Order: sequence, then structure tokens, then C-alpha cells
Amino acid sequence: MKTIDRPLQEYVDILSELSERFETSDNLGMYLNAEHTALFKQKIMEVLSLLDELLGNDNQYSNNIIHTANASSVGFVGGPSYAGVLEIRGIVVAAQREIERKHHSPGKPTPASADPYVADERLSQLKQLSLPQFDVTRLVRLCEEINSAYACKSYMSVAMLARAIVDHVPPIFGMRSFAEVANNFGGPKSFQQSMQHLEGSLRRVADAHLHVQIRAKEVLPEFPQVDFRSAIDVLLAEIIRQLKK
Repeated sequence: MKTIDRPLQEYVDILSELSERFETSDNLGMYLNAEHTALFKQKIMEVLSLLDELLGNDNQYSNNIIHTANASSVGFVGGPSYAGVLEIRGIVVAAQREIERKHHSPGKPTPASADPYVADERLSQLKQLSLPQFDVTRLVRLCEEINSAYACKSYMSVAMLARAIVDHVPPIFGMRSFAEVANNFGGPKSFQQSMQHLEGSLRRVADAHLHVQIRAKEVLPEFPQVDFRSAIDVLLAEIIRQLKK
């Protein structure tokens, strides 16, 4: 909490103190002397650097502070106006509250914190295979890349990589295409249903992201659209079984 709460609170306190240091002159109105003006400028530079670190460059709070500081200069004195200091203090308080909300509010669960798309144990089983007729190096790499894409929420890549996996493996089943695997390979009914799901639904989803041309309006996929984990796992398990024969 130190890196989020305390530094910004320190600047809020300093700006509050500076607002009490204004002097009054018949000619100049309310102004800060040279020492306090220099402190004000120093602290504004520091708080801008901190806000950019916490909220990213070109954030709305830093931009508003810069605009207010530039607009509130008191004539030839060059220091900030009383109203400008109060306004900047209010902006820093608003930024502090925004950062605290982001820090304390529960975020949505992400794939990165859940199980991988291809289970670690399944990947380990694939890596242990060493057969002269089929080199699984590319298959293993496709599985590793789909896990990386999934962790990064790159859902279009997930769909494309899932299709690449199913298009890569038919020779293991003695087939030329995955459609043949889905329709002709013997096995339990549950296996056939999973393969037909991949051949039908996965292929359509992947085609949509591979081949669609640019349009006036677009909607990006969310994870449920590309969640073929169960069927992919059934496929990989059968591949491992076949290659162990």
C-alpha cells in the first residue's frame, strides 16, 4: 500500500500547506514567495512523474495538472495562483481515489490465473513420446503457443492455433484430413462427438477470424467463443494412446 497511498497523500499534504503560505499584496493580490514557488514547481514535477508511473503516460490527471499549472500563473510573478494550487490539490486527490479503487476492487478472473488451455500433464505426456514415424515437436510447440495466447487473452490466436492443431494430426490416425478423423475413425461415441465438435464448431470459429475482411463495425471474441479445451484434450489423449501402441 505504501507505493499507492502514501506518496500521493504526501503531495496532497504539501499542496494543502502551500495554500496556507500565500501572501497578500495590494499590487499582486495573493501570491507565493520565490521559495514556496520553487517548492511548488518541484513537487508538481514529482507528482507528474509518479502519476505517469502509476497510471501510464498521457493520463487524464497529469494532463489536467499541467493545464491548470500553466493556466494559473500569476502574471510576472511566475508562481501559481491560490485557486490553481487548490485545483491541482483536488486533481491529485481524485487521482489518489482512482488508484485506490483500482487497487482494492476485485478484478475479473483471467485465464492467466486459471488452468492452461492444454493441461501441463498432457503436454508432459506428449514431450515424452519419441517415435520414428511421427515427430511431435511441432505439435508440442503448437500446444505451448496456444497456452501462451490463452494466458494473454489473445483469443483470435487461440482459435487459429486450435485449428492448426487439428489440421496437423490426421496422419497419426491414418487419415489425410481432420474431417476424415471426425467422421471415419473408430472409437467410442464420445470421441466421435468431440471430434465432430472440433471439425464443425472450431473450424467455423477459426475461419471467421482467419478469413473475415475488414468491416465498418467489429466485435472481438471473448473466451467462451474459443473454449474447445475439453475436445482438444480428448484429441490429444487419443493421439498419445495411438502413438504408444
